Amino acid sequence: MAHSSNSGSETSQALTQEALTQETLTIEAVIAKQAIHDLNAQYCRAVDRCDTPLMQSIWHPDATVDVGVFAGAAADYAEIITQPNDVMERSFHAITNELYNIDGETAEGEAYVTAAVTLIEDGEKVERLVGGRYVDKFVKHDGLWKFYHRLFVVDWSNTFNSEQVWRDSVFAMFTNHGSRGKEDLSYSRL
Repeated sequence: MAHSSNSGSETSQALTQEALTQETLTIEAVIAKQAIHDLNAQYCRAVDRCDTPLMQSIWHPDATVDVGVFAGAAADYAEIITQPNDVMERSFHAITNELYNIDGETAEGEAYVTAAVTLIEDGEKVERLVGGRYVDKFVKHDGLWKFYHRLFVVDWSNTFNSEQVWRDSVFAMFTNHGSRGKEDLSYSRL
């Protein structure tokens, strides 16, 4: 009987250890997914606020980017995409529908993105609304999750003449406007 009881105890311990291991893996995956979600939020903030240091901080040193109009080193992309210019007056990126597969210290994922931008073309303001997906690879580097490769896939886009009305509509009461740069109000809070 003692032998059978000992065997049952070993089986119970093995099952408990297996359950703890699975629970640990699940918790680690949830933590990784949150960290990757935060990377996407930081990416959007860096683009929309022209925050070069933030954009530089989210990439692995060997990371690459392919967004169609640019394909190359993420370090170069970080410099280009965050520079204020006379063509883009404002931008707003929003991430939705995130799906990630975590595999230890690496991960792959897809996140839907909608971007609204106000551009100056031939002296006229135009609004461009773009929907697409970021298909990404991530790696844990020095204990932090970083982008390793980003591919932007365009699914749809619309362009229309700008009819921005800040002062002559119900929006006149909203006086706190966002801006592309560190003068944006959020930098005084975050």
